[in-house]
Amino acid sequence: MRFASVLLAVAVAVLAGAPGGEAAAGSLNCRVEPAQFQLGQPLHWDVRGVDLPQGLPALRQEDFGSDWLLHAQSSSQSRDGKGRLAESSRITLYPMRSGVLRLPPLAVGDLRCPGQSVAIALHPPGEEGLFIRTRIEPPQPMVGQPVRIELDVGGPGGMIWSPVTMSAANATLREISTLDTSARVDGAAIAVQRHTWAVLPLTAGRLDVRFGHLRGTRFGQLMIYPGPDLVVPVRPMPAYWPDTLAVGPARWRAFAPPRHMQVGQTGVLRARLHIPAMGRQALEGFFASIPVARGLKMYAPRVQMIEDGSSALDQTWQVDWPFRAVAGGTVAYPALRMPYLDPELQAPRLATASWGALRVSDPRWMRMAIGVAGGALLLGALFGLRSALVHWRLARARRQWMSLAIQGHPQGLADAWAQARAAKPARLAGTTLRAWLRERAQCGLPVDPRHLDLVTQVERRRYGPRAGDG
Repeated sequence: MRFASVLLAVAVAVLAGAPGGEAAAGSLNCRVEPAQFQLGQPLHWDVRGVDLPQGLPALRQEDFGSDWLLHAQSSSQSRDGKGRLAESSRITLYPMRSGVLRLPPLAVGDLRCPGQSVAIALHPPGEEGLFIRTRIEPPQPMVGQPVRIELDVGGPGGMIWSPVTMSAANATLREISTLDTSARVDGAAIAVQRHTWAVLPLTAGRLDVRFGHLRGTRFGQLMIYPGPDLVVPVRPMPAYWPDTLAVGPARWRAFAPPRHMQVGQTGVLRARLHIPAMGRQALEGFFASIPVARGLKMYAPRVQMIEDGSSALDQTWQVDWPFRAVAGGTVAYPALRMPYLDPELQAPRLATASWGALRVSDPRWMRMAIGVAGGALLLGALFGLRSALVHWRLARARRQWMSLAIQGHPQGLADAWAQARAAKPARLAGTTLRAWLRERAQCGLPVDPRHLDLVTQVERRRYGPRAGDG
């Protein structure tokens, strides 16, 4: 029994060392496709392992350096009928330059794939390659002066480009436009896509501008090219110039304001400012410092940046400045005088605009004048009414006075005299009838001879035939 056990162990050891046992050992294989490579096209690196002592590693961008862009990787596992574990990984890479590039070696335990060299051509024979052209205007800007940077990108026919990104330290960026145009290369026109940015340098010295990867699709296949890098030399700003003021030309457009108003009414002054670069707070501070005429009360302006769709580097600000008229007369609107620095001359200049003047009427004086005129008219009317009443009363008294003479009734004249003495006893108490008659003549009541006959008759009745001499 012991001999049989030993013999069985020897047989198992022999079988383990047989060729079939070698096939069961772990393996690691790496290969690339396609066989020919061009810049912009994807390269697939396939890694396959069987019965590995540990799983295939997940690779990172740092494993490939700057020559390759790690775009994607996928992995899978399977077992065959003999129970062997097979693992595979496909890594998609894009070359970032032409020439001979090297893939890194790969190790899984004691199993290794040596590093591989891959030749990358600029473009297939007989086909257009990548076209890149950049433009910087101005080429040497000043701190605070906007720079226009253009990137023209062209490639083989059928290419549809994706948006391009750009980054720069110590600068602010604003994408202006992207348009399809053309460029001439060796006398021939090629289609290009032009991307444009406004870049505002914040510090003097070297400004590094980096573009993102240039991505596009051609016949459904993703193409990725390396983006260019630019260096922009930036000049310092003059020491005397405040960093809150603009560098570069500014321009005002003042819209027509109200020309006639009344005291107490409100209005709005509107203007549009085209300026290379200015913050909202700086613009609001500029308006707060503008002198204002005493006849106007200005309120805080409303400022808003607007997009006018142009490809200019300037910012466009819409300004609405509300006000109220507080005094009558001709009032001058505030004048706009925006200082800016001419970067070429390195000298300050002014962008000016004027709304002109406002004619303000004061309705209080008009109402006062109307009130005075109305009072005068009322007084005149009252005076005229009084005069008419006096004339009417005098005319009625004349009629009544003459009716006494016409009717010839002595008693009527005596009664009128008695009423007069009763109305004014202090003045007429000792007055005779004939004296009263003369007083009536002085008051505008003419004395008719018939009045004298009536007086004589009254005297005869009261005093006898000889009393008429009084």
